[in-house]
Amino acid sequence: ENKNILADCFESFIAALFLDQGFEKAYTFILTWLFTDKLDYVVKNKL
Repeated sequence: ENKNILADCFESFIAALFLDQGFEKAYTFILTWLFTDKLDYVVKNKL
């Protein structure tokens, strides 16, 4: 249940960021916070 609450909070935060700052800011935030370390891993391991 806690994971669902955290997921809902994060979704609400992204929506608020999108509505307040626009698509580019929300997109940049998502890429930076969710995918940067994963992309680094893929590049380093040549996946």
